[in-house]
Amino acid sequence: NLAIDPRLPGGSYRWTVALRPGSDAALATGAVELGRVTMAPRPALQPTSQPQHTMDTGFGDLVRLSGYSLSDERASPGGTLGLTLYWTPLNDIGEGYSMFVHVVDAGGKLVAQRDSVPCDGKCPTTSWVPGDTIEDHYEISLPKELPPGQYQIVVGLYLPVSGQRLPVAGAGEDSVTLPKHLTVK
Repeated sequence: NLAIDPRLPGGSYRWTVALRPGSDAALATGAVELGRVTMAPRPALQPTSQPQHTMDTGFGDLVRLSGYSLSDERASPGGTLGLTLYWTPLNDIGEGYSMFVHVVDAGGKLVAQRDSVPCDGKCPTTSWVPGDTIEDHYEISLPKELPPGQYQIVVGLYLPVSGQRLPVAGAGEDSVTLPKHLTVK
């Protein structure tokens, strides 16, 4: 499989093969053209549904959380919370960020979480193009012993290698708490 940069403009391209520098010099004769390929421009990614709740929260100058949807605002201990985040890239993202979704109690204690490359690994941030809207779905398992009460959902982005989080633009924070609470009964 050949990965093609999603920012590649449509047009006609040469399909070539060549040996890399450092390979057997006796075989290195330059690039060989295999043919030509015509690439259609990539259409912007659009969501299949609209968010229940709109937002406009920037993370650095790279991406904006434009909304979210909850499968239900009420859950049961041992149940699953469905959350869909809608991301809009503002610029090219040169690094592969992972998303985190934390469910926290009233005291800020983490009670459940899900971390993942967006779209269960199918749409890494390095493939996002300004003009796209990424529909990113998460299923978060809630503990069976979770006490009834109000819980908050906190989301953000981080680099998996270093753990460094992408800051919320102008907020001095590195995550955002979604306005709707989750009620566990």
